[in-house]
Amino acid sequence: MRSKFMQGGLARLAATANAWRRRIRDSLNIAELRTRARRAALKSPFRAGASAAPAHGLFLYHVENAAVERHFERLVAETQGLVVWRRVFNPKEEARPQTDLNCEHPALLMPRRFASLMQNGGRLQGGLLDVMILPAVLATGASFVWVMEYDVDFAGRWADFFCQFGDSRADFLTASIASYVEWPDWHWWAMTGMPARVRRRRRLRSFNPLMRLSRKFALAYVAALRDPDWRGHYEFTLPTIAGDGGFVVEDLGGMGRLCPPGRRGKNYTATPGNHTFSPGSFVWRPTVSGYFIDQPALFPLKDRLYHPCKTGVADWSVGAADKPDWIERHPRMRIAVVMCTCNGAQYVGEQLSSLTHQTRLPDILIVGDDASNDDTLAIVRAFASSAPFDVELVERPSRLGCSQNFFETARLALARADAILFCDQDDVWRDDKIEIVENAMRMTEALAYSHDLHVDYAAAQRRGPDIPSYFDYLRQLALAPDICCKGCALAVRSAFFEIFGWPPKDSSITHDAWVALLTTALGRRAFIEAPLIRHRIHQRNLSGWITSEEERYQKAPAPAERAFESMLDFYIAEWNRDWAPLLLARLAAVGGDIDAARASSAIEALRRHLVKIDSLNVAAQMAAN
Repeated sequence: MRSKFMQGGLARLAATANAWRRRIRDSLNIAELRTRARRAALKSPFRAGASAAPAHGLFLYHVENAAVERHFERLVAETQGLVVWRRVFNPKEEARPQTDLNCEHPALLMPRRFASLMQNGGRLQGGLLDVMILPAVLATGASFVWVMEYDVDFAGRWADFFCQFGDSRADFLTASIASYVEWPDWHWWAMTGMPARVRRRRRLRSFNPLMRLSRKFALAYVAALRDPDWRGHYEFTLPTIAGDGGFVVEDLGGMGRLCPPGRRGKNYTATPGNHTFSPGSFVWRPTVSGYFIDQPALFPLKDRLYHPCKTGVADWSVGAADKPDWIERHPRMRIAVVMCTCNGAQYVGEQLSSLTHQTRLPDILIVGDDASNDDTLAIVRAFASSAPFDVELVERPSRLGCSQNFFETARLALARADAILFCDQDDVWRDDKIEIVENAMRMTEALAYSHDLHVDYAAAQRRGPDIPSYFDYLRQLALAPDICCKGCALAVRSAFFEIFGWPPKDSSITHDAWVALLTTALGRRAFIEAPLIRHRIHQRNLSGWITSEEERYQKAPAPAERAFESMLDFYIAEWNRDWAPLLLARLAAVGGDIDAARASSAIEALRRHLVKIDSLNVAAQMAAN
């Protein structure tokens, strides 16, 4: 037997070996990131003498006073030709700040990250500032965007600082970048999460009061956050997603390992490993009590960034932060799930089970069964007896067909719900679907919402490759997500049916096309950028159509300027020609808060499309003869 002394020695030896392995892996990761940065610098078009277009900049502030205004005016004056600045004002810690940019609401653009914000009581502080920042970054349309908090200052000419980065192709520039191995005691590591495929050695953290993002990285970051496994402070998610995604990550200066040699030791000082970064110029605490333009004596280190610089503003702390009131201004909704079934015994049990796992349960599930003759009814009845929400089962003695079944079942939900979520019998809902859809409907004013979906071909006889994001698949075909009008990914306000009513029962128009075409025509449909269901394709789908590349170029060789016209190319072809008069009649009759100009434009598009179909039919007949 080994002695305790030997066992202890072996344990210490193993711990030392593990520590060395972590250091080696960490060094390899940092070396990879540095090599990536060097290669990007060599490829930079600006090294060949080309002139760079000015970057854009976002100035984030939540207080207005004369000192902040003088500080901003100096920034603008000293960076003319280098950075085009936009104000982003957020006095009440809103998820959507005041700005002249046309920003997508984060409940649509970053729905899972926005859900984290809602769970945090609406507080951006605590690592969720990216929820406010990324929509504004993308709204600029610029290739590179600086993001600067109002309490960042520079003890010198701002032009001298920003001109250092004119030829930089870095996708993410920020401060105090460190790996987990370098800073294992960082408080926020415990709250982080990432997909299993991401190597743990790729974990990074950064300090972001001043940072620059490329547009391609911003888009990739938003896309990455569709995965619920990415979570945690944005000082973790930003650098880690950038590094893992193959983007160029660089430090603005300082002494970190990701600072290029030309900036090493420049631009700021900080103390790595200290949770406040102090002593240093660019730290979390202590506060400098003024701005350089007013009190230069407070800034002993010249040509260095300083943070935080505040005048007339109390230091933020968790205990002192008031809970924002913007969530209460958007009351919760009554949610009805409308499911239609027909001989779906093979799949319906798994779909029903996914409803019970929702982080936000529905208020009622209404199931319309279209004369099933398998075990579907027995499965639904058994589920209803123990479901954690109300379940109503409507048993139809004879077949109505898929669309009429949905229409008739949805009618039953109108008086009981503010919103209806259509549900196919054979899909599987992600656990957070209802929560995310309700967030979007509470925060925005569209009449209908389509979310992304994962198309699963596992049960198909002719299996194609799975499509993790149908929206991305459509974009690869040069189509907008508007083309997706699948009912399984559709939520609609009850108010829609009060405005537009129902199509005639003898019409062939489907429930999803009725909602999607009318709301798209009037600019009242919104899109949630997260795959919220697993849409299973199999031999018995009642509606399993997925746009193919061949069909896309056959129906719309040149995508239309407007989304509605692209939809007409796809959905109102020769065999659906009878839909057009129905849509024309309803668009002509709408009133209330509906945009009359949009309605008129949609009517003209429909009329042009009918002429187009007629001419194609004539040409086809002539060719046949």
